[in-house]
Amino acid sequence: MAPPAGKNGFVFRREEERKAEEVAAELDDDYKAGKPGAVRPTVSVLVSRLQQIRNHAVGRQKKKYLEALAETVLDARFAATVAAQAAEEAAAQAAAAAAPTAAAPTAAAPTAAAETPASQPNTNGTRSALESTTAMDTTLDGAAAAPAEGEVAADAAAVPSRKRVRRPGSEGGTANGRILRRRKRRRQEENSSDDSDSDGEGGRKGKGAVAPTKLSADGPTFADIAGMDDILRDLIRLVWMPLRRGFDFRASGSRPNEAVLLYGPSGCGKTLLANAVAAEARVPFFSVSGPSLIGGVSGESENNIRNIFDEALRQAPSLIFLDAIEALASKQDNSGGKGPMEMRMALTLTSCIDRLNAEANVGKYVIVLAATNKADSLDPLVRRRFGVEIAVRMPSQDARERILQTMTRGMQFAEDVDLKDIARMTPGFVGGDLQNVVKTAQLNFMDVKLDQILSQLRATAPTDTEHAAAQEPSDEVSHNVQRDIRLLNAHEDERVLASGDASGTAAAAIGLPGDESKAVMIGDGTVTPTMTVGITAQNFRDAALSVLPAAKREGFSTIPNTTWKQVGAMEILRKKLEMSIIGPIRYPDKYAAVGQKPMGGILLWGPPGCGKTLVAKAVANESKANFISIRGPELLNKWVGESERALRELFERARAMAPCIIFFDEMDALAAKRDDARSDGSARIVNTLLTELDGVVDRTGLFVIGATNRPDIIDPALKRPGRLGESIFVGPPTAEDRVAILQTLYRNAIPGDPDMAAAMDALRGVALDERCTGFSGADLDHLLRTAGKNSLDRTGLHSAEMPRINADDWEQALRETQPSTSLAELRRYEKLH
Repeated sequence: MAPPAGKNGFVFRREEERKAEEVAAELDDDYKAGKPGAVRPTVSVLVSRLQQIRNHAVGRQKKKYLEALAETVLDARFAATVAAQAAEEAAAQAAAAAAPTAAAPTAAAPTAAAETPASQPNTNGTRSALESTTAMDTTLDGAAAAPAEGEVAADAAAVPSRKRVRRPGSEGGTANGRILRRRKRRRQEENSSDDSDSDGEGGRKGKGAVAPTKLSADGPTFADIAGMDDILRDLIRLVWMPLRRGFDFRASGSRPNEAVLLYGPSGCGKTLLANAVAAEARVPFFSVSGPSLIGGVSGESENNIRNIFDEALRQAPSLIFLDAIEALASKQDNSGGKGPMEMRMALTLTSCIDRLNAEANVGKYVIVLAATNKADSLDPLVRRRFGVEIAVRMPSQDARERILQTMTRGMQFAEDVDLKDIARMTPGFVGGDLQNVVKTAQLNFMDVKLDQILSQLRATAPTDTEHAAAQEPSDEVSHNVQRDIRLLNAHEDERVLASGDASGTAAAAIGLPGDESKAVMIGDGTVTPTMTVGITAQNFRDAALSVLPAAKREGFSTIPNTTWKQVGAMEILRKKLEMSIIGPIRYPDKYAAVGQKPMGGILLWGPPGCGKTLVAKAVANESKANFISIRGPELLNKWVGESERALRELFERARAMAPCIIFFDEMDALAAKRDDARSDGSARIVNTLLTELDGVVDRTGLFVIGATNRPDIIDPALKRPGRLGESIFVGPPTAEDRVAILQTLYRNAIPGDPDMAAAMDALRGVALDERCTGFSGADLDHLLRTAGKNSLDRTGLHSAEMPRINADDWEQALRETQPSTSLAELRRYEKLH
């Protein structure tokens, strides 16, 4: 027997019907909840959503098939809804009839009897037609006929004059029943739309309705934000004042800036700032993410944007927060340009922001606050509407300390915890990274606490020797885990039974609050007060090492851990760098007092291995500035224009991380002389670098250090004042410098030598040896490594004797090591100097 034909002759698979029902239910729930962009589940909307499904067979069906399926599903949902309403009304009527009444039913009876003859013929005829239609639907649709019968009967009783019925004896009863259900559903949708449009200030639930974002009572406020005092002051002036004291602007005849843009690296707290200023302003807050406004139907995205602004204007004064605004208004690039939808979205956003100036009530303003981590990728039309841009930069050391103080309020610390040291250990960390550090430190503390509890439980628990002997070696770890969880569960069960109250489980387990925090009860009832109380400094140190900061995740370096103690000699070079870079960063007021502007950049040049890179790292560490190390060739790209774009993005990132030091190693590969013998690509790279070094863009807090061993091939325009205006020669060390460098290398490599004084005397004789003439810092490091290997060869790897470097090892190393720079090359560098 062939399956019965469905809508328009199609036969639907059961799994396709279930999928369509799930999608229709999701659309209906979103529409009833009033979510932004939610639309009424109609046939066209449901078909569009089904066509977007990629992991189901229903997404591969043709449009006519999906239209029939959508119509069937929506008819069934509507019939079920009407049947449920009819059942509720019947139950209510039955309850009312069963209740004792006075004379009201008796008085109402003649009226009902008088009205019955006028409406009886039409009602009876309609009911007979609908019964025949319902019977035919039962034959074709099976179980769906019962809801349809209730639906049609209720409709006939309510509005009999609008029903188109089948005359007795005519054909097409099934089609007539479908027409009745379709008209009933359309009429109910129109009524619900009218009701939603007539809602007042209490909220709208119709198509395109938008509800303000509900802020949590314990949400962030200005008291929860640290290290951003200047930004908070700007937000008070630009956002809070127009929203709470708009009458001041009205009295003065001025208008506030309708749009404010927050930009900076991800994790710096842009969204936190928006939520905090919304909580302080206490006005309707519309917080939306850029990607959530993008719809799948043409015109839906623009409609979502307009709905947000319409509702904000209606509830003015109000605040709109657009997170990830680059998803709505991105700049046109070289990858094919923007499509029609992206262009329409950008234009819609600009027109909506312009409306705020024209339509906002005087004294009741709507402020748009947007956030992005790619400010330069915004469409110029949209970015021009934001009259004020606030840079949310990476926090400094002092700001990180205040952020940690705010994040750790109410936490129990050990006596050795110093948040200032933790802030010093976390260079390049943003607020999100610091929060991960605090959470990881808490987890480390809990791990220590768990290990302490387990160690004492194992000591008091009986040993299961038979079970342990039966275990295979591969199952040892699994057996230990099973044994530990049994011990922990038994300990907790005994403790709960002993206390008679399970409410203090967490507090007694970790031992934090109250006076009992210094004691933990073991299974036998003994109390051990030796367990660690509070998070220790070691927990924070381990957490800081395990968390990867945002700058490193994005491929950039942070403040290096190289200090001047690890750099031997170079006192003259150190003093020059302190005056040129470290001083302007750490003491800007002193330089401003004498009219000194920070130097744009420094070029370090000299033979390879003389410590140019090491000195640059020490400068960055001493100044506590962010550090970006770039090897010149890594910016080069074979595609036209990609190298210049990478260079521009590098300086943009550095400006966002200010104060920042950019270190270009092997700069001759990036900025060689421009002449006819070189390609246009290299000339464009040099031009871009020159523009970034001395262009119209502000370079406050940005310092550039270049290093090269070929200063003669660098473009002369790069060395003029204002760019890399100061060139410092880093040559091979003198005899006394070799002594200081070799001793520093030895102390860094073998810090625990018990006879350090004697070793220092021996190193002095080695460094002053004539065979070390011309040695660079790298050559001296190689000399130390060679002496160490000679000591290992002499004592042997399998010997019980611990190796120590003696005079014979140094003598052999001096015979094997040669200077990396020849005398001819040194003379050439001296001529350049």
